[in-house]
Amino acid sequence: MVTIKDRPKNVKGKWIRIFTDKKILGTLSEEWKTTSMIAKQLGCGPRIVRVRLNALYEQGKVKRMVAGKAYLWAVEDYGGKKGYDRK
Repeated sequence: MVTIKDRPKNVKGKWIRIFTDKKILGTLSEEWKTTSMIAKQLGCGPRIVRVRLNALYEQGKVKRMVAGKAYLWAVEDYGGKKGYDRK
């Protein structure tokens, strides 16, 4: 798991985003996955994944479904292209 000490900083001392949208979207497919499954695959905590996936959902790049207390996520498909490939 990535810890805060492992997280790189730029020359101005600001944190560099190591889990980019492309990296997060790369873990998804058209099959539904839980936030915890995605976090485990990335090697980070579920909170950061949930925050980022909610932002991607607002941008229309992923779809979301609630199942009990869990959120399920899948990539939006636009004519064979994943959400981040859409122009």
